Amino acid sequence: MGQHLDVAPVAMLDLAAKRLVAPTETVWRDGEDERLGDAIALTLTRGELSAADSTGWIQTVEDSWSAREPGPPPAWVSNESRTLRMLLGLTLTGVRPHGVAEPLPLAHPTAVQQRLLSALRTLTSYMW
Repeated sequence: MGQHLDVAPVAMLDLAAKRLVAPTETVWRDGEDERLGDAIALTLTRGELSAADSTGWIQTVEDSWSAREPGPPPAWVSNESRTLRMLLGLTLTGVRPHGVAEPLPLAHPTAVQQRLLSALRTLTSYMW
């Protein structure tokens, strides 16, 4: 859907960010984090996106981490972080739309990768 020309890619990224930060007590299963990461990556292949457009939505996720209560991470933090780590991998490999043999590169893979690493550091600084 994020590659459809009638869909504004920035709007899709904002929608993905809202999905990620939606409160839940359930840790996603059956690859939901991977599917969302893949959908975000497909959107990030759009050539009309600027580097700022490609990374701006990540602030919404990072802000949700800063605003949470101290203590063990709730389910939604796990969902967010796993999705962002999936997306981080796709910045390195590219993403394959269904039926496409060769992976498509993200429009601004280095900018997205750096921004994802910065965000993930705020959550688990010892890992990044």
